[in-house]
Amino acid sequence: MIRLNPTAVFCVDRDEYYRRLDDTDSGEEEALLRWCRYVLGGLRLELKKIDRLLDFDYLRTAILQPTIKELRRKAVLGPHEETVLLKSLQHVPLQKQDVAGAIPSIGEVQLPRIISGLRDSRYLLPTIEGGRKYMLDITRNPLFREVLKKLDENGFLPIKGEL
Repeated sequence: MIRLNPTAVFCVDRDEYYRRLDDTDSGEEEALLRWCRYVLGGLRLELKKIDRLLDFDYLRTAILQPTIKELRRKAVLGPHEETVLLKSLQHVPLQKQDVAGAIPSIGEVQLPRIISGLRDSRYLLPTIEGGRKYMLDITRNPLFREVLKKLDENGFLPIKGEL
């Protein structure tokens, strides 16, 4: 179930919110209709944002891939780690064989070490305890802050570059 907090919808521009609210003090029918259009328009916009984030193709291409590439650019991730994390967006859950051909320069022994390092660094999360299938984890590593920045850049957060 998705819960929408109307306060979060309108905190982006509090001055506009209060102007619109003050307009209703007249009690005129047209003022109340303007208020209703304003509130419903804000809710509609937020629902569209939620719908976009629920579209995994959009989330992958607009938010997660650029975030992973940004961490590589900043040298937080190495090239092999970047490749594995990008593959984790194509194969859910990710298994060793999903990555095997993507990094031809490494040997059979190195790939499990790379995956294990990403798991230990909490970039990959096993789908079951002790399992060897993984999914991307953005909650306990540098991806979190970068994802927030990317969400902000794409208009999903009201923080407007404050990170």
